[in-house]
Amino acid sequence: MRTRAVPSERLHRRREWRRVALLVCASVFVTLLVAELGVRVFSPMPRLGGAIDPSTPLPALRYERSSFSRHVLPATEHRVLRNGALYRINDKGYRGRDFDWEKPPGVVRVLVYGGSAVFDILASEGEDWPSRVQRLLASRGHEHVEVINAGIPGHASFDSLGRLLAEGHRLNPDFTILYNAWNDIKTFRMDESLLRGIRPYRPKRDWVRMPSNWIDGGLASVSHLYRHIRIPLHAKLRGAKVGREGMMEEGGLSSTFEPAALVQYRINVATFVDLARNMGAEPLLVTQARLVTADLDEAERRKVVYGYARLTHEGLVRAFDATDLGVNEVGVSKGVAVIDASAALSGRGEMFHDQVHLSAAGSAALAALVADELEKHL
Repeated sequence: MRTRAVPSERLHRRREWRRVALLVCASVFVTLLVAELGVRVFSPMPRLGGAIDPSTPLPALRYERSSFSRHVLPATEHRVLRNGALYRINDKGYRGRDFDWEKPPGVVRVLVYGGSAVFDILASEGEDWPSRVQRLLASRGHEHVEVINAGIPGHASFDSLGRLLAEGHRLNPDFTILYNAWNDIKTFRMDESLLRGIRPYRPKRDWVRMPSNWIDGGLASVSHLYRHIRIPLHAKLRGAKVGREGMMEEGGLSSTFEPAALVQYRINVATFVDLARNMGAEPLLVTQARLVTADLDEAERRKVVYGYARLTHEGLVRAFDATDLGVNEVGVSKGVAVIDASAALSGRGEMFHDQVHLSAAGSAALAALVADELEKHL
């Protein structure tokens, strides 16, 4: 027979439970506080997008909508922290140093177009390979050469073409360089045309860079710790896969791709050449250097994120080889110099962090290849 606790015993138990609950809450609070302080000191996270305040350092990279490419960088001077690299966006919406729209007398201006491999997302300010090209040429006596990094993460050849058409001419370039393949390959399994399949950027749908609601925005505005866990947390809740290059499309991997997509890529490259010449610039083409090769060993293959292109290793090798062939065919048919970075660097693990993004050694090596070719034309 169970005896009933007297009122004093029940009161004592409630007090004990309150003490335990208070102790647990205090322990959790102290742990979170220590973690927050540790993150702020040793691993600061950029704040989310929104209106950029130049006086506040380390915002996340953000985009704005554009009519001639999927998006552009905001034309507001600010610094960005991304993937551990710190870089500067100038007041024209380009990475790197300031420049004037009007080219100074005596300056030879070079515009380098492409995606994140041109932007060089893992290189801090001044260490991206277009900046290295300018320094290399200056060290060889060509101080009058100005190299502008016109790369934007996520851009494919059709984005580069649109930006050259709608703004590049204002910079009065002497040379234009195109280095695009990987972001085009991401569209190679799309069974629609670019006109039907590519949509403009929508900030409200970009939950990776922009707050999804007021709770998310509030937590992200005050806690670096929350910013560290929010993308994995949101991805889990949404059933999405997110990597260094944003969200991956759903679907299995294939070893084949749409032939029409490769035709479109070749047209983009050829039109870029024609457009550059129409504005009085000399075009140069560069094949895409990549980690992906047919004989890549298993350890290096683990660096490659196949989900972005939705292609198997064999399919991705064929896609890259096809883009190399397309670039070289355009080079021959149009009489344009082609810098074969693919042949020089591809498959060399020390040159890459992943499928296409360069290490410091890779940035230096690509810069040397481009500088050597440019010097011939100077």
